Amino acid sequence: MALILLADDDDILLELAQLRLEADGHHVVTAEDGVEALDRLKDFRPDLVILDSVMPRLGGQEVLAAMREDSAMRDIMVMMLTALSGEAEVRHALDAGAQDYMTKPFRPDALSMRVAELLQRNGDPG
Repeated sequence: MALILLADDDDILLELAQLRLEADGHHVVTAEDGVEALDRLKDFRPDLVILDSVMPRLGGQEVLAAMREDSAMRDIMVMMLTALSGEAEVRHALDAGAQDYMTKPFRPDALSMRVAELLQRNGDPG
């Protein structure tokens, strides 16, 4: 299964998503803000990063931009999981290099399916 970095400042959402993804057999590492997410990315290379757009210290869009500028992280898949649902936010994230965009609130089974689709698209049987 996949190694996933999940970054969100909402403890309840973080735990809910982590439990669901681990139930699917994935190994999940969490971060509570964008700075912590980038620090964790220095220590390991996940198959997928799931980012909230609005987090303290550094938001998901900034983390995504930093990942795309770094040759060691540029090709890691990213899913945005955020309450921002406007067309402009979605387009900006996808244009910046996110592979998927999912809005909160979310159904855990929908997250599970979207993660499986992304991993399969990237050649990981997930």
